[in-house]
Amino acid sequence: MGSCHRISILMLASLCLFFCASNPKRASNAVPLYNQGVELQDSGDLEGAIAAFSRALEIDPLYVDALVNRGNAHMDLGDLYEAIEDYSRALNERPDHIVAYLNRASAYAQEGDLDAALEDLTAAIVIKPDYVSAYFNRGIVWMAQKDYDQAIADFMKAAELDPSRRAAAAEKIKICLSKK
Repeated sequence: MGSCHRISILMLASLCLFFCASNPKRASNAVPLYNQGVELQDSGDLEGAIAAFSRALEIDPLYVDALVNRGNAHMDLGDLYEAIEDYSRALNERPDHIVAYLNRASAYAQEGDLDAALEDLTAAIVIKPDYVSAYFNRGIVWMAQKDYDQAIADFMKAAELDPSRRAAAAEKIKICLSKK
């Protein structure tokens, strides 16, 4: 009975996800609210953007881009806890969302949790090994932890992947070398 019970629960959960959360009509109803949130965010009305993203999420709780953008608005308001919560929810739904990792790493770093920031930046690099921003930001976190060799390696990799970042990377490397 134990295995049948587990199968029944799994089937029920799958059906609920299929019929409730994945309903295309329901999801499409969230898009105008999401777009409104983006417009409000772009205009600087972060509270209004959060409200619009929240309404979109009431319609489609699995709307990952709404979660990420609401997290961005929370972060811009300095509400790091809420930002981290939104990025974490987004990553629960889409574990390969590299922007959510990058943004959550930034929130963690602002909170002072540099180890968590490094974990997220490394996860983003594992998913997308040519993700320049993740290397550059991880270099900054390594600098904050005074691990200048790791920082230099990441800045060099960022410059290798994106030549337009060479000057910024060279400046950061120069700072690292002066502190060693």
